[in-house]
Amino acid sequence: MRDITVHTQKQKLLSFKSFNFRSMRFLEDESAVAYGIVIIALFLFSCGILLVLLSNPMNEVIDGMNTIIGMEDVSKETTDCASFQTTVWKAMPIILLFGVFAWGIVRAIESGGEQT
Repeated sequence: MRDITVHTQKQKLLSFKSFNFRSMRFLEDESAVAYGIVIIALFLFSCGILLVLLSNPMNEVIDGMNTIIGMEDVSKETTDCASFQTTVWKAMPIILLFGVFAWGIVRAIESGGEQT
């Protein structure tokens, strides 16, 4: 009697109608994907606004440093520091994109280990 019951339970578990598709994480967690996309979009939008707002003051600083460097009143170290600042400012959008890309990877790795 026990063998028949076990066999019937296996058939029930393997049948297509009783298969629980919601137990599959990638089908169930569509809200998490939407959350990630919304966060990435908000991050990119806010970083874009921040870069636009800071570009004018940053250009004033760069113009001021160019004037001071042109008068040769500063040391080579100060000139190198101003050059590095300008390089980092130009690379800021790429740095921000790498940051949001890394956040997405870490978030995917963290949520990939969860089983429901």
